[in-house]
Amino acid sequence: MINKLKKLYIIYISLFLILVKWFLSFYFFQEEIDVKILFESVTDGKYYYPLIKYLSDLNFTSSFDPIIEDLKIIPIPISSLLLHAIFLKIFNFYSFIFLEFLSLTIFISLLYKINRFIFSKKISLFCSLLILVSPSLINLSFLNEIQFLKIYGDNLYNFRVPRPMISNLFLLAFIYLALKMYFKNQYNVKNFALIGLVMGLSLSSFYYYFFLESLTLAVILFNKYKQNLIKNIITQFKYYKYLIFTFFVSSLPFLINLYLHEKDFTTRQCVYGLSLEYKQTLLKFYLSQFTEITFIIIFFSVILSTIWINFKNHKNKKFLNLFCILFVASVLNPLFFILISNKACVFYHFNNLMIINGILFFIFFVMIYLEKFFNSFLFFKFDKIINLSLIFFLCYSFYSLNLNNFADSNYKTSRKEFNNVTKKIRSIDKIKNISILTFNTDFMIWAIMNDVKYLSLINGLFSSKTDIMIEEDIFSAFKLLNLSNENFDKFLNNENNKSSWRYLNLNISTFFFYKYQANSMITFKNMKEFTDEELKFLKKSSPILHQQSIIPQLELKRLKNEFENFINLDPNPNFLILDKNDNFYEINELNLIDYCLEYKGQNYILYKQKNKYECQETN
Repeated sequence: MINKLKKLYIIYISLFLILVKWFLSFYFFQEEIDVKILFESVTDGKYYYPLIKYLSDLNFTSSFDPIIEDLKIIPIPISSLLLHAIFLKIFNFYSFIFLEFLSLTIFISLLYKINRFIFSKKISLFCSLLILVSPSLINLSFLNEIQFLKIYGDNLYNFRVPRPMISNLFLLAFIYLALKMYFKNQYNVKNFALIGLVMGLSLSSFYYYFFLESLTLAVILFNKYKQNLIKNIITQFKYYKYLIFTFFVSSLPFLINLYLHEKDFTTRQCVYGLSLEYKQTLLKFYLSQFTEITFIIIFFSVILSTIWINFKNHKNKKFLNLFCILFVASVLNPLFFILISNKACVFYHFNNLMIINGILFFIFFVMIYLEKFFNSFLFFKFDKIINLSLIFFLCYSFYSLNLNNFADSNYKTSRKEFNNVTKKIRSIDKIKNISILTFNTDFMIWAIMNDVKYLSLINGLFSSKTDIMIEEDIFSAFKLLNLSNENFDKFLNNENNKSSWRYLNLNISTFFFYKYQANSMITFKNMKEFTDEELKFLKKSSPILHQQSIIPQLELKRLKNEFENFINLDPNPNFLILDKNDNFYEINELNLIDYCLEYKGQNYILYKQKNKYECQETN
């Protein structure tokens, strides 16, 4: 009865938080539900919405082009998007709200189950809520200025799709199962099968977790069986065969999807061959990072704290030992990956895992030593008030975010105009019959989610088109808008896109993302034709700085030549959605003789095709 009551508490807590979060959004912003879901996306989670749509429709080859067919499939992190895809079919855009409630309930429940290994029910609920609220405590305070705390706050848990909203549930599930094996000594068929399932889901969701889980499981098994591990695998193979089977079944769809994918797409995602030279460079980089004073202090703090609690023979030493194993495994994780993998991508996720596991270790270490205080009469008397305070603080964080957005006049105007443009399009024609040209990614996402038939331009992460096809789409768009070579030069310009820590051309990254990633280790096709300033900056860049892009001079020359010689044969799209903030053309200089103005705002302008629609220009 008590367990059921606690489960109901968790459901009520999740439901209350989600209702508050979305009530505030509906209160501050009156707009269509599809627009609201798009703008309420956490950071860049909206970039996964088209992939959810493809998985929901079981269509992985959409070109959004009337001519191009027979594309290779687009690779999708299936396990972390599957629930969204299924519920999108059932509840349409409202499914995003429901899944926030469901995922939050599972997250709190898993935290609660993990805490129950060492704490009472009341303390477990409090500690779970405290961990849930900790990112908001960091983000709304001066602690956000401390880099490793900010990383923890941004990556432990939030509603960014699919990570950490879904992917981190798999990691928590693994930790729970690992505790059952390591802390409770429950080595049985059920736990092995479930661990295989979770590891397969992790691989097809966020492979960084899979490698961490593999290392952690190996250490747990070695710790139990030591020199008899191989003998145990042979004699108790019935356990391991279930692990292998469930892992294979849960990861197979993703592996097939990955095998059949378009290679240009994964290049745009930053995937590159991990040659022996690159392996050596990366290993040297990480080994040098491990000698830095900050890392040494944190690493030995974890190790010495674990030794201390074992020396004291604390009743919860095995619990903390597992989190020490997780932390050490996260340190070894990038080295292990570099040694065994033939391809690589973004490495900073490995670094983030070290930080998350390190901070979780210290959180549990402190909570274990505060257990006597938690068990005090004073705490038990006011536990409900304390829990409610944590819940209301999280509500305040939702309110603060919405209020800040609403107070930002530029953001509010942009969001309102976006809603106006989409309503205008719906009022003119049926969505499924139209074609759109826009350089704006948000409008592309909206169009894909609403089954717009054709898109003259498409973000490089939303289609398995080859790079050449995307280049031709850009050339065609420029020709249709009567943009000049000078406009194209501005579109490609690197110099105006340099910040204090990186180069990033937002125009190019929209369509090619990491294709032109550049740092001290890797450049596009290993080209070295950069300006002196760029070369100087590259030499200082970290080999894991994959979020930086610079187009080499020879590649710039090729693109310019291709553009000059390109002859546009594509039909005119029905609608043009132009963004006044684009930095490579001036709206007033465009000569759009085939279009008439339908809507004009401070940020967005909508044109419709004269030959298809009746024109009556309005502001």
